[in-house]
Amino acid sequence: MKIRKFALAALLVAAAQFTWAQDFSFDDLMADTGMDSGTGVSASALSITGKAELPVRLYTNDIDKYSLWLEDSSFTLGLKYETEKADFIANLRLDKNVFTDHFEDLFDEMYATYYATDSIDFSLGYQKVIWGKGDKVHVVDLINPNDLTDFYNKDYLDWKLSQLMAKMDVGIGMNSRLELVFVPTFTPDRVSTDGAWATSKATGIMDLATTAVTNSAVSAYNYYDATGNPAYGTLAMADIADSYSSIEDFTGSTNSLKYSQAATRFSTSLAGHDLGFIYYYGYLRQPTVYVTSDLNTLTIEDLHMDYDRVQVFGMEYGSVIGGFNLRGEAAYYMTDDFDGSDATVANPSFQYLAGFDRSLPLHNLSVNIQDMGKLILMNSDLNTSDVDYNAKDEYLSNYLIMQVSDSFNHEKIKPEIIAFLSTNDWDGFVRPKIVWDINGNYSLSLAGTFYFGDDDTDFGQFSNNDFVELKATYSF
Repeated sequence: MKIRKFALAALLVAAAQFTWAQDFSFDDLMADTGMDSGTGVSASALSITGKAELPVRLYTNDIDKYSLWLEDSSFTLGLKYETEKADFIANLRLDKNVFTDHFEDLFDEMYATYYATDSIDFSLGYQKVIWGKGDKVHVVDLINPNDLTDFYNKDYLDWKLSQLMAKMDVGIGMNSRLELVFVPTFTPDRVSTDGAWATSKATGIMDLATTAVTNSAVSAYNYYDATGNPAYGTLAMADIADSYSSIEDFTGSTNSLKYSQAATRFSTSLAGHDLGFIYYYGYLRQPTVYVTSDLNTLTIEDLHMDYDRVQVFGMEYGSVIGGFNLRGEAAYYMTDDFDGSDATVANPSFQYLAGFDRSLPLHNLSVNIQDMGKLILMNSDLNTSDVDYNAKDEYLSNYLIMQVSDSFNHEKIKPEIIAFLSTNDWDGFVRPKIVWDINGNYSLSLAGTFYFGDDDTDFGQFSNNDFVELKATYSF
């Protein structure tokens, strides 16, 4: 992955330079040096942007264990080179996490775009493509995987992991556009299996894997102590454990054309209403896990993990009616378990999002409310062996997201409060935040996040992770 990204970087730079050479003229050269042959002044074809963030996060329950004193600092550098027929964009992430854990994230985005005609362009490289009308939550945004290692504590675009893809955009008439995307390999969502933001689902999968590896090693090498108990810590066990040290060792590599994905989106505007129609042929981003034995005898052969193939048929809608900015998304996720009878494959589901935002006639107040949910279909005959089985017999999950914001001092000071609530288990979080825009380049923000709910719920499991965070940001 790392070598492939750097090789692609060299290829894209070469492609951009070739396109530039094809269109070269003396005026281009003058523009690149900040001069224009006619007026003597022109903007450079190369633009550079950047942002540095210095956060201090203090976990209120255990300051010493997880708190971050500038350790989560980040610096991003954006480069854009433009010519008449092509652009080259590279956004670099230079934070500690990249160099210690995920060096493949060094290029947050890196792609070249070729403008073939006034209405057709092609792009190739590592990109982030956001589809859907929702505000930072979606059910039809399917192209890029999510980084969920810092659970809902980052901006939506920072969740997304860039993907190597080829994309074509075709303008149709004045108000319509067709987008075609091909992604040659598959990347699952990134989740934490330890630390503050490890979910109970992720740790449960790792516990199953640990049990399977342990039992397999003991069984294969018949290592028992004098009392007949398994002799843990043997070299043979360590060898097997090394061979199955991550989820990828159970699912197999997804870095092949077998796991390629394709998607298309047609968007248009009709009489003030924005409509979009989406089709995605790919895979669910989190593995389906099932076992074929009880825990006492569970081995590697009995633990199965795979990413289920899925076809998604989606719609999106946006409009302004009576001062309300309306937004909506709906999607049918069709897996290969067409009738819901295959216990080893996720059932089809229907997912939806509906919401609005509106300015209020009080100071600069605005309110944003969205409702998002998922219904697992064909659920009437599920039993305990089915991967979709729910002991509470609940197959509809629903979330309510609310935001109230204001601004003061000519929009220099912006307070807001966000609440995220699961209406199934009445768990969620509340996040108050205030941002001070000092001069357009410098800003300070103070935020806190407070989780609530029972320990076995989506958000309640993080009830000990309440934190406050002070962040300084510089942008240029």
